[in-house]
Amino acid sequence: VLDAIPVEYMGTYLCESDSTYMIVNDNIVYHETYVRFNTTLKIVKETEQCTIKDNLITLPNRTECIAFEYINGDSITATYHEIDTIFSFGSREVLKEYKGHLFLNVQNKNNHWVTLMISQMEDRWLKWEKIEVPGDVENLDDITKSYTTRTTKRKKTQFIVNPTQIEFDKILTKKYLTECEILIPQTPQLLY
Repeated sequence: VLDAIPVEYMGTYLCESDSTYMIVNDNIVYHETYVRFNTTLKIVKETEQCTIKDNLITLPNRTECIAFEYINGDSITATYHEIDTIFSFGSREVLKEYKGHLFLNVQNKNNHWVTLMISQMEDRWLKWEKIEVPGDVENLDDITKSYTTRTTKRKKTQFIVNPTQIEFDKILTKKYLTECEILIPQTPQLLY
């Protein structure tokens, strides 16, 4: 178990798929996104929880007001900023390093652990992956016989495993990893 994110992972990265920034510091990992959108005043007035006052727009499910500018006629454009914490040391987060990978373990609201894996690539690029066990009993039995199930709100069955080290190695070698993102470094290399 680590008490800080290793310096070789730290930096600002651009997510290859959607131009979101991923910031990795010694004690936190978070996404930072700027979303620019165009709409019309008519659509804003017809949208529930959406209002305009003093050249500021209030969007549904957001507390802050966002400045906008007119494009032409009643068309407007605006940009809002989002920060989403992925990992921050606390009672529900555990960071481990194993076989050259960094594992971010986050306990969800159901008290189950979600494991994300970060691997270093060439030129300081990082690969971000999520560990997902097979969704069927036959393939899961190939990894472990020790699991429980639960049904989601959408009536899907989820398998919950607590693998031994040997079973965890099977998960890694059998490629039960879903690639979430490739992270492209945006900061100069730190000397360590």
